[in-house]
Amino acid sequence: MNTQRASLTVNTQRGSLVPRDVGSPGKDMQLRVIPAEVKFLDTMAGRVYRLPITVHNLGRWNQKIRFKEPIKPQFKLILTSLDKELASGLQMTAMVEYHPDKDEDTFDRLLISIENKTTEIPLIGLIPSCKLEIESVVNFGTLVANSKVYSKEVTIKNRGKAPGIFKTEYCGQLPILIFPTSGIVDAKSSVVIKVDFCADYPRIVDEEAIVILQGQPEMLLSIKAHVVEQIIELLNMSRDRRLEYIHFGPVFFGSSKIQHARIHNNSPEPINWVAIIQDDAMGEEMGTDTRQRTDIALNNLTYIRKIKNIDTTTIISCLPNEGTLQPYQKTVITFCFTPKLMADGKKDIGPSYRQDYALFLRFESVGSKDGFLRDDDYKTIKSERFQKMELALTGTGLPVLLQFDPGPVLNFEPCFMGERSEIQCIIKNQCELLPLTYHFEKTANFKIDPEKGEINEGGMVDVMCSFVPHQLGVFKVKQKIEIIGLVAEEDLQSLSIKPFHHVYLNFNSICKASTKKVVMKFDAGMLPLIHNPMGNFVVKDLAKRKNYAPVAMLQSATPRTHNHHSCEEPVKDVLLAFPNDRAATIRSKDHDKHFR
Repeated sequence: MNTQRASLTVNTQRGSLVPRDVGSPGKDMQLRVIPAEVKFLDTMAGRVYRLPITVHNLGRWNQKIRFKEPIKPQFKLILTSLDKELASGLQMTAMVEYHPDKDEDTFDRLLISIENKTTEIPLIGLIPSCKLEIESVVNFGTLVANSKVYSKEVTIKNRGKAPGIFKTEYCGQLPILIFPTSGIVDAKSSVVIKVDFCADYPRIVDEEAIVILQGQPEMLLSIKAHVVEQIIELLNMSRDRRLEYIHFGPVFFGSSKIQHARIHNNSPEPINWVAIIQDDAMGEEMGTDTRQRTDIALNNLTYIRKIKNIDTTTIISCLPNEGTLQPYQKTVITFCFTPKLMADGKKDIGPSYRQDYALFLRFESVGSKDGFLRDDDYKTIKSERFQKMELALTGTGLPVLLQFDPGPVLNFEPCFMGERSEIQCIIKNQCELLPLTYHFEKTANFKIDPEKGEINEGGMVDVMCSFVPHQLGVFKVKQKIEIIGLVAEEDLQSLSIKPFHHVYLNFNSICKASTKKVVMKFDAGMLPLIHNPMGNFVVKDLAKRKNYAPVAMLQSATPRTHNHHSCEEPVKDVLLAFPNDRAATIRSKDHDKHFR
């Protein structure tokens, strides 16, 4: 006969101390029996199973213990004698044997008595059965309301030795589907059931589904989710507050101004976004003067048609204008404003001239936004407000207007080389909103002091313009004046200081040649041996100036270009005749002296 030891399903450290005689006084029975319940699990007919039972005397005196055998023949108490005497503090062990003859559950009891008190130990024999387990909560977490279907898997485990049957049922109104709804779990295996949920509307989901497991009472499966909108936010750079508009303020035509912001994906899923400039939005202004009357602006149809053909991305740009944001990610985007002058033939460009811009930039997510389950127009529109965001961009373009006094033609007094002629010029910035920085380019024969400077809003600066000629002639020069400011680089994400506008002045003057007067003056000079009338005349320069232009002098005496090569030997001791000797001068009587 095959004998097996069964398993105990209770804590073996706990025993039975409950007396069977309920009419006895409240004195506890000084006997502990371990275990309090003897259970034989997964038994099969034809096999024998055994489990021990221990009796411990807790009293101070010896105890006479009587065992009463089970009634059913499948259970048998293996003990030499049913009457035992147990000394104080000692324990004894008996063996309970179970040999089922049928594949069915069997129940009986074992009675242990001390005097008039009896303890009852249940005896249970169970055939192999299933033991099904399932998780009690399915939590989808935080989801985006984009009409997508999300799935979670739940595992039903069978830790028993027999197959088990399960059933599930959901009776709620939400788009929740459980599949399969029923099935069999084999012994020592598991089955996965799938819970699908469609996140159609923002809501907090706390639903329950009924689950029936074989051999267990009905239980509930909790289904939880938090459905939120997919929100795109624009935040400012300093305090992470929501940004609704960007005001660039006044900017000179040709220069640029940059502003930054953060785009934020305030949702638990990645999002693809794109930025689109709205060309036909209500309230849009493109290069118009918002201060003038409406009827005047509408009458200028030529200018209106001209501004409608302008590419708005050349005026206001957003970089990057598309991308992907991970859950709760923030990234920096750059807005660049570069106004361009659009000439209006009917209007003079004066100090009051301006072009105002008001454009709208829409940020929206790319992908599924409105699912087929959305049949409520109001809720659909409300959802779009979170998936689309509009940003207003405003700015004003101003012309660079400089007034020169005198100007723009400066006529300098004629002067000689080395001298200078000066004119003090006053430059006024006619723009009352912006300062500007100027720079005079270097021009030959003219000098500006200071060459570079800044003029405040509506302010003036004195500039000394000087004519310093280095050559003779008539001068008509165009003096270039650069207006320097911040100009966007090619990537439109950074600025650099460059000239963005030019103004010209006309400089006119004459450099005259200096005059000389020749006076003949008698000089005794060098007298010959015979005193005849003679003299020389010396040229004296009457010009008062001392600075002469450098001239090249011919050094005729240094080279031997003019030597007479016909002479075989140089003549020695030759005297030079004074250049202005008279032709009647008598030669010396000394024939050894020679004159040239």
